[in-house]
Amino acid sequence: MWDVVNHKIRKCVFVCRGEQRSPVMERMRIKKGVTILAYLVSARSNRGNVKENNQDACTVKTASTALGEVAFGLICDGMGGLSEGETASATVISAFSDWFYNALPFQLGADNFSGQLFSSWNNIIDICNKKLHTYGESRGIKLGTTCCGVLVAQGRYYVINIGDSRLYAVTNKSLSQLTEDQTFVAREVREGRMTPEQAEQDPRKSVLLQCIGASNSVTPQFIEGAVTQDTAFLLCSDGFRHLVSDKELLRSYAPKVLKDKETADRNSDELIRLNMERGESDNITAAVIKVTI
Repeated sequence: MWDVVNHKIRKCVFVCRGEQRSPVMERMRIKKGVTILAYLVSARSNRGNVKENNQDACTVKTASTALGEVAFGLICDGMGGLSEGETASATVISAFSDWFYNALPFQLGADNFSGQLFSSWNNIIDICNKKLHTYGESRGIKLGTTCCGVLVAQGRYYVINIGDSRLYAVTNKSLSQLTEDQTFVAREVREGRMTPEQAEQDPRKSVLLQCIGASNSVTPQFIEGAVTQDTAFLLCSDGFRHLVSDKELLRSYAPKVLKDKETADRNSDELIRLNMERGESDNITAAVIKVTI
C-alpha cells in the first residue's frame, strides 16, 4: 500500500514536498475565537485490481501562518487512455500545489477571503481545463479529471468539486456527504426520476456531467461552512466508496478513532483491501484531514 502523503506514484503528484507537519500542532488562536488544536492528515492509494496505471492523484498539505494552521487536501481522478489520465490528474494537482505555496499566503486574512479564494480556484480550473482540452484536441484523444478539494483555515472549511470524487464530513456520530456527484444518475435522483437503488444498478452511473479537460468550460461546485468540534474530512475517489458502506466509513474515520496518522493509514488500507476483495475495478484513493478544536 502506498502512503501518498510521502511518495509519488508513477507520474502522479502525490507528494507533500516536505511540507507535511507533525499531526500534533501547538494551540493557537485564530479568527472568531476558534481554537485549532491539531490537524492530523493521511492519504493512501492503490491502483486496484484491474488497471495497469494509477490515474488518481492526491495531495494533503499543512502550513503555519500568522492566522493559525491551515490544511488542504485535493483528490483528482484522471480519465483517458494509457498515461493520459495520469497527465490530467497530475496537471490539476500541480496547479493547486503552486497556489497553496504562492497565492494562499497573500489571500489569508482578506476581508472577502472566501470570494477571493473561490475566484482563484475558478481561475485555476479554467486554465487547467483549457490546457487539457487543447492538449487532447491536438492529439486526437480525450482526457479529463475530476477534482475535489477542501481547505481548512481560520475555523472554516472551503470546498471545490467537479465530477464524482467526494468529500465527507465525519463526526463521532454521523457521516455527511458535503459534495454533490456531478453524474447523470445523481442528477436523475435529485430530480426525482430515479431512486438511489436504481442509480446504483444503472449502467450509466459512471457518466459524468462534467470534468476538467473534456469540454470548453466547467462550472465547479463551491461550498463553505464552519468547522465544528472534532470533525474529520474524508476525500475519496469513486473507486474508494463503491463497495463499502457508510457504516464502514463512519467506523473507520470517526474522529475518536483517529488517534494518530498510523491509525488513519491503517484504516484506509483496510477499506482499500475490502474494496479490492469485493471486486472494485477502479483506482482507489482516500485522504483524511482530522481537525480538533
